Amino acid sequence: MSHRWSNSPASLFLLLLCNGMPPALAQFTLVSVGHVSNNIPSRYANDVAVNGTYAYVTYEPTGVRIYDVSNPADPVPVGIASNGISPEGILLSGHTLYVPDYYSGLHVYDISNPTNAINIANTNNGGRPFDVALQSNQLFLVNGASLRIYDVSNPTNISSIGNINTGNNAQGVAVSGDYAYVANGADGLRIYDISTPTNIVNVGHTNDGNAHCVAVSGNYAYVLHYSSGGLCIYDISDPTSPSKVGQAGGSASQYDFHGIVVTGNLAYAGMSDGLRIFDVSDPGNPVDVGNTNVPNNFYGSSGVALAGDRVCVANQGDGFRVYELAGPQLGVSLTTSNSITVSWPSNYLSFVLQQKADINIAEWLDVTNTPGNAGNQSQILLSPLGGNALFRLKYP
Repeated sequence: MSHRWSNSPASLFLLLLCNGMPPALAQFTLVSVGHVSNNIPSRYANDVAVNGTYAYVTYEPTGVRIYDVSNPADPVPVGIASNGISPEGILLSGHTLYVPDYYSGLHVYDISNPTNAINIANTNNGGRPFDVALQSNQLFLVNGASLRIYDVSNPTNISSIGNINTGNNAQGVAVSGDYAYVANGADGLRIYDISTPTNIVNVGHTNDGNAHCVAVSGNYAYVLHYSSGGLCIYDISDPTSPSKVGQAGGSASQYDFHGIVVTGNLAYAGMSDGLRIFDVSDPGNPVDVGNTNVPNNFYGSSGVALAGDRVCVANQGDGFRVYELAGPQLGVSLTTSNSITVSWPSNYLSFVLQQKADINIAEWLDVTNTPGNAGNQSQILLSPLGGNALFRLKYP
């Protein structure tokens, strides 16, 4: 059995025709393939951004550390950006890195050469900078009780062009179109019309607990809360009237970080008990389909970034980790009539069986047979093949 990762967060599993496979759990399993402990002069890994073969991790209290992750099993430190003592969020755009520091404001770095990050700008308009989002040439920063918009068309000369008092401890921000979505601490989620940056207007609000992290995908906002709120999903098709449509019970996040990424039907969330993956294909019924809990992790997972075929996590006291996904194992057997039965554990997720005749052929073909169910197994019966065959499961 071997597996190959796709160029998207969906997991793909490859199987050469054989007599059978051992049973496996029918959900995603997160496998730690690389780790950098916090034995460096740092305490907590807060957030992470990835571009190509480099990962950028904010550490409190020593700044941003840069790793070559071309070999994920052995992340190699290659550079450091250390202006500030408490970097919280991180945002990467091209060769520019934006880092809000809790005590010293917003720092901007040129990372054209990752081994020599250069601080090219810094601005401090008060508050306690925590998280940033970018849209076109406008950067959105939450820093304490305010949402601030900067013009970053020239990253070496950024300027504040608008701000509004959020009335609470704003800790997370996401932007989509004409609206900014702010995780506003004990005040919950607030939605702002940002079409005119010099006149930001609060147009929507909902409160299901202490909100500290938000992501937006399509018509939905995904908010992580302290304790009882957990992960809540809101319909924001009308931003002036957000409504909660789903909640993942038991998914509480106790700490104020910003680790949620949504892509396709999956949401990756840094929780107090580790990284969790939720299937959100039905926003009204998010389902936990994978999780990990790192031993001796003082706080929990916070920052999350998808790196093509991997999941990178700023894992607080445990340091920086790189994960790969493993999923349902395929089983292949011959019947007495020389037909082929391909099976895998049934579960909530819907995988598609694909096949090809040679490993050197690039294209995979969907198997059009409808799977049947036998106990807790999905099964497809195929006619005898005139040679070897390779199979894999694709999600979604």
